[in-house]
Amino acid sequence: LFYNIYYKMEGFYYFIGSIIVSITILKIKNRGKKVIVNDNCCTVSAPGKVLIAGGYLVLEYPNIAITIATTSKFYTTIKLLNKTSNLNLDRKYDLIINIESPQFYSDYAYAYNFDSELVSFSDNRNPFIEKCLSITLAFIKEKLGHEIFKNKLIELNGILGIKLRADNDFYSQINRLLELNLPLLSESLLTLPKFIPCPKDSNNKLIVAKTGMGSSAALTTSLVGGLLVWFNIIDLSKNSDLNIVHNLAQLAHSIAQGKIGSGFDVAAAVYGSQIYKRFSSEKLNECMNPNVNSKRLYHYIIDNSYWTQSIIPFELPPSFDIVLGDVCGGSSSTSMAKQVLEWKDKQLDNSESIWFKLSQSNINISNSMNEIIELAKSSPISYGKLITFASSLLAQQWDDYNKNGIELLIQLRNSFAESRNLLRSLGENAKVDIEPIQQTALVNATLQIPGVICSGVPGAGGQDALYAIVLSNAARKRVERLWSNWHVSEGLKYGTTVCPLTLQALKSNSNGIQIEKLICWE
Repeated sequence: LFYNIYYKMEGFYYFIGSIIVSITILKIKNRGKKVIVNDNCCTVSAPGKVLIAGGYLVLEYPNIAITIATTSKFYTTIKLLNKTSNLNLDRKYDLIINIESPQFYSDYAYAYNFDSELVSFSDNRNPFIEKCLSITLAFIKEKLGHEIFKNKLIELNGILGIKLRADNDFYSQINRLLELNLPLLSESLLTLPKFIPCPKDSNNKLIVAKTGMGSSAALTTSLVGGLLVWFNIIDLSKNSDLNIVHNLAQLAHSIAQGKIGSGFDVAAAVYGSQIYKRFSSEKLNECMNPNVNSKRLYHYIIDNSYWTQSIIPFELPPSFDIVLGDVCGGSSSTSMAKQVLEWKDKQLDNSESIWFKLSQSNINISNSMNEIIELAKSSPISYGKLITFASSLLAQQWDDYNKNGIELLIQLRNSFAESRNLLRSLGENAKVDIEPIQQTALVNATLQIPGVICSGVPGAGGQDALYAIVLSNAARKRVERLWSNWHVSEGLKYGTTVCPLTLQALKSNSNGIQIEKLICWE
């Protein structure tokens, strides 16, 4: 009996000992791989935007811009790759970064060292990607401290993989639907594979037709946010950390563009739908210097006194939604804005009058929206009946009825109409085609649909998109039917084809930038 007990105990101790030895061996093997980063796959998204009021005026403080963040997003996925690099490091660089952009058939390879030197090993270059990498890594170095950051790069001992993808709404899918003989409807777009690559022409050249949703701002914001989250620098549930993402993304976006813009598109990508007033560009001019060091950049990013923008969360009233149409055109908003501002400076008397009236009209839109929201909160039942009633009529028919609350809808309708007319006047005076004739025909036809409160060209205008704000899902479907058949009806006169996109307005209780748990590397 004694020997039986002895041998059983001996076997037990042997078993425990083997476990301890195995754990020790694993610790020794992994000692050089220990990292204090999120070494699992991490995906961060940032939404596209639709600017429904404030085009051009937002360039100058204190004019407002009303921006709707959308459910269509740009995604940055980051993970540590378990593969060797073809690059010969010679221990000169501390980190290899491999970026994949499958929708553009593009790969970018970079090497980074502790001295904040980012070197590209790719023939093709993307300034937005490069500025995001260099500025964000420089910020992380200053945030953590030089020694900790250097050790962290050494501990990574691998390749940082980054995959960039965008929802299909960011790029025109009209030709693809026509080739597949599918109706130009949002439900047809939903049958396409997610993150579908852009098409190529007969010469194998990439065809990129954007839909005007702010792809560069969404890319920049998701990439900056993704890096900060992966390195465990920020918590996206904290407003103070959202401010860091905003300030970093604004700087990266401005430096990549070579100028400091209004920033409304980046702000929407970070914070979601909002009423926005721009920050002062003069305070940030030093950051545009390519030789500015990481300590100065860090100072500008964390000191919010440099960031004087006003951001007020915004939402569409209950039952309201936005429909965006891809018109498969394309306009350069940068050159259009430059031309408008040049006209404003030369024609002071006339331009100031239009500018002031348009500014007041945009404020009226904001105020009317808020009044409608308050009505919905105070009298939800009667508000529901009002929306059902109004959605069954053309907007211009509302004047014939004396129903509680309908005066607020009329007020909002009139403010949008005035804003549209003033924008067209601004374009005519500045010799800028803000609302081209083919868009005018489409807007006017859309306004003849029951349940549509307004329609117009978003942002700076031009030919790449069209929006409508509707009061119900039934009105949305009616708009989609009109747009989907436009190329075989009225659109034949202008050669215009339009496809309603799948996006909707992002809910007000969510930020713009978010962690996406269901989007992985593959």
